Amino acid sequence: MKITPRYLDGVVMAANALVNARAVVDSPRCMAERTMFFDAVSDWYGYTAGTGPYSRDRRVYAANWDHYLALGTEGILGDLFKLVASRCSGEPILVYRSSLSLLANNDVEGVIEQIAPHVESPLLCVSRRSLDDDWVDAWRDTEEAVWEYISKPDAPNKPVIVGFPLFRLEGDELGNVAEIQRLWGLAGFPAVEWPFSGGGLSQGGVALDSPLVAFPFGWRNHSADSHASDIISVDLPIGISGTCRFLRKVGSHFDRENEVEQLIQREVPLLMSKLRPFMANALMGRGALVVADPWTAAGLASALRELSMGLDLAVLLRREDAALEDGRDENLLEAPTLVDPHYEDVEELLRERAEKGLCDVVVGSGVLVDAAERASLPYVEITAPQCFQHFALPTPYMGFEGMLRMAERLTAAIGRAEHQRRVRRMQARPRAKPDPRD
Repeated sequence: MKITPRYLDGVVMAANALVNARAVVDSPRCMAERTMFFDAVSDWYGYTAGTGPYSRDRRVYAANWDHYLALGTEGILGDLFKLVASRCSGEPILVYRSSLSLLANNDVEGVIEQIAPHVESPLLCVSRRSLDDDWVDAWRDTEEAVWEYISKPDAPNKPVIVGFPLFRLEGDELGNVAEIQRLWGLAGFPAVEWPFSGGGLSQGGVALDSPLVAFPFGWRNHSADSHASDIISVDLPIGISGTCRFLRKVGSHFDRENEVEQLIQREVPLLMSKLRPFMANALMGRGALVVADPWTAAGLASALRELSMGLDLAVLLRREDAALEDGRDENLLEAPTLVDPHYEDVEELLRERAEKGLCDVVVGSGVLVDAAERASLPYVEITAPQCFQHFALPTPYMGFEGMLRMAERLTAAIGRAEHQRRVRRMQARPRAKPDPRD
């Protein structure tokens, strides 16, 4: 069983990040079960399946294919578009195709063209390229459709943040957004449009030639070819050096180099003074396994080394043939790397490394929690898909604040696991028989 999230998983995450949009998927009703699972397990604040038993405020819909598979779903899709439009007051509706929709060659575009003049909500067709696409491709397809919708010739010309993954609407991911916005404001960067930040799409849109601050997760490299303005390609600001690189890259574009250096000189010494006790008492010399999308994994690997930890293995949640398209280099992780592996293979490697004392903690997506537990390894859930750890208050893992939160969570997980091992060893010791003379 592969552990990389599928295309429809990415559909739910991307649609969830656009809080004032709806999504319709040309797929069987099992899509409804997927959204309910996402709400129950990954995001307790997203409500993609709705807030109540009647789900009139559902944000992700799917057609009922029970009686339409042989004849096509065009008729029921048209009715579903009208239903959703009647519930969402002119908000945009994203339209996706499942694998079965592609195989059946359903005329989704034709239905959109027919229904669009009769509903107030814009119908945005999200183009899918291949049956092999995964969750990253779904997010990128969504961003391209949204970018085409919000780009307007008479809209304000201001920077736009694209490609940033807001995986859920809980305190960890929204904390990342808040930390980036905090640093953005302290550096004096200009006001920015950020569609996938949990705030929804603005009514005014953005100019076609707006500068783009392009994060790598949701932005295709070839998209720059059709964009006339500046593309500021940045990495995810994870760890100290990653955050500094992000600030300096944006600062150099907006002529704020001095302000950025002053910000870094204020923030980093204070951060290091708080980090040193965690490094000295708990983290130094520990080994970790990272499991995440390629860009988050690279950021986590760098952050762990800054905490004086070692990276024993990296597991990348991305289809194996996408490295050239992504423009990524696994060698930058400086560790053995598995791309889109089977669950059983990673579980075996986890057990081997735990037995040899090479790995002390697993960091990243929650897809390997059970395997880590069987190997008696602690787990720190960072990034999607999340399974067990939830946050109401801001708990970022990006930016300077995120580095400190990460150290806290790693220390707690490792310390708790060591205590449990000590307790088990004490319980396993044979108890001395009481002396009858006492």
